[in-house]
Amino acid sequence: MLGAGCDYCIFILSRYREERVAGKDHSEALREAIIWAGESITTSGISVIIGFGAMSLCSFAMVKTMGIVLAAGIVFALLAALTLIPAIIAVVGDKIFYPNKALKLDPNGKTMNSWYGAIVRFGHRYFRSSAEHATKYAVPIVIAAILITLPLGYVALNNTGSYDMISTMPESEAKTGVEVITENAYGGLVMPTYVLLEVDGDEELYDLEYTVVLNNSNMMASIPQLIWTTDGEKYSELSVLLMLDIWNSDKSLENMFLGREGGNIAYAIGAIDSKLLMDKLSELTGGTVSPDEILMMFGSQFPEEVSKSINKLMGLKQQGEIDDTTLFNAVNYIFNIGLGTVSNVYDDEQYMKMNIVVKDEPMSDTSMDTVQTIRDVVERFMENGGDEYFDKSYVTGTVAVIDDMSESINKDFKFIEVLVVILIALLLFFVMKSYFTPIRSLVTIIMSVIWTLGLTFIVFQNIMGVPVTFIMPIILFVICLGLGMDYDILLTTRIRENVTKGMSNDKAIKEAIVKSGSIITICGIIMASAFGTMMLSTSPMLQEVGFALCFAIAVDALVIRTYVVPALMHLMGKWNWVGPKWLSRDGNHLVDLLAE
Repeated sequence: MLGAGCDYCIFILSRYREERVAGKDHSEALREAIIWAGESITTSGISVIIGFGAMSLCSFAMVKTMGIVLAAGIVFALLAALTLIPAIIAVVGDKIFYPNKALKLDPNGKTMNSWYGAIVRFGHRYFRSSAEHATKYAVPIVIAAILITLPLGYVALNNTGSYDMISTMPESEAKTGVEVITENAYGGLVMPTYVLLEVDGDEELYDLEYTVVLNNSNMMASIPQLIWTTDGEKYSELSVLLMLDIWNSDKSLENMFLGREGGNIAYAIGAIDSKLLMDKLSELTGGTVSPDEILMMFGSQFPEEVSKSINKLMGLKQQGEIDDTTLFNAVNYIFNIGLGTVSNVYDDEQYMKMNIVVKDEPMSDTSMDTVQTIRDVVERFMENGGDEYFDKSYVTGTVAVIDDMSESINKDFKFIEVLVVILIALLLFFVMKSYFTPIRSLVTIIMSVIWTLGLTFIVFQNIMGVPVTFIMPIILFVICLGLGMDYDILLTTRIRENVTKGMSNDKAIKEAIVKSGSIITICGIIMASAFGTMMLSTSPMLQEVGFALCFAIAVDALVIRTYVVPALMHLMGKWNWVGPKWLSRDGNHLVDLLAE
């Protein structure tokens, strides 16, 4: 928004100064600046508002809010450039360029003989030379642009943005901790995935005699990244068998809850029937250890707060204040609801939770793919009889949320891209009254986006090994469309103005580049430098954004608008201005002028 607003102000001020240097009085110069530069910034401003406004149609709240706020910001920036800036110029006149007192500097004066004069002379020579080369070597320039676009386009289309926000974090204690866990245990322990099953209202959770077969027919075994899940067992026996497995593997329950290796850590599904568990364990000892004693030992494996609660309950039982039923009901509550294995009852609904841990970091591409596979497995389970006992199933957790978000953003972004292209093409069609110019404008802007996106994937993902964040294509498309359209419309409307005033197509192109090229370049360099400072950040994500935006704006201002656009407009000749006669009261006036 700041960049676009500065561009609009610079366009008005530079045109006013140009008209004053040409000899027009204050009022006439301001009028010409508002007419011609005002047309440019109004058209480009509306196109940017369309781009940002389309983002408000995204279902993802963050992108939607960005779109609304940025579109509103451009509206205010455009209004300020069309009203406030001209009003200030009208009041202060040429003093707005203070401390410069002379609008036209003496070629032999002190200022023009200083470094400032050298830069001015170099700028004039460069843009006149670039205009000559753009028209003289138009065909090779266009071919070179196509040859660059094809391979970079292939790279951009065959790589997708990553949702792995951990990899794009700056080096920090938190990131190091995740890496240590991933290297020594499993990355999925940091952010597990959960399967939540809503129990049928007609069933009692603890009394279900149904075999949970989320991994029946070895379906779960088909997921290579899965570390552990649960065996298909009856609810009433499930946790008993699992706890026996842990007990026999000589691994403490505390370690299991901490997620260390060893044993089947499937405590995460099913309700624990503590009475049945204690009886089974007592049987293993041949009855030499009572269920009460096993419960004491069992409880000691849990965190201190849990152990204290179990010990207090045991003390109440020994004092005869509670019976076995009350004891084990209370213990079941601690194990199942207190520890989060089974939810409490809300609105007469009961749920069962299953934790799933995968090998890779939670937001890696592999983990995202695994979540999709888990969704398929759960869906097949519900279709193959699970819906008899469960009303609904949910796959949730951080990775699942990110996966849903990616699907939503990708779907919305495709729609936004098409909508923005169509609306801006229609806008340019009615403003330029041309068939070819809107298509050429959009193609050249998309070309700079493709170059940038392809190069960003090569530099960061292929060379540096840092995944490119998912939001990069969205940022590039919207910002490049906005700033690129600013520069393109400024140049195109200036060429159109020159043709209207009687210049030939090539002369109109050359004069427009000489007059507007320096403004476009200065604005581009300022914006590219501002975004380039983000590469100094320690965050890989900010480095990516800084590199991409710096390169995109620089290449658009210095290469696309200075060489590729003039070359294309030279080759198309009068076809740049051919449009429907009904859009112009005097028909194809520009075509007629060029034909004279």
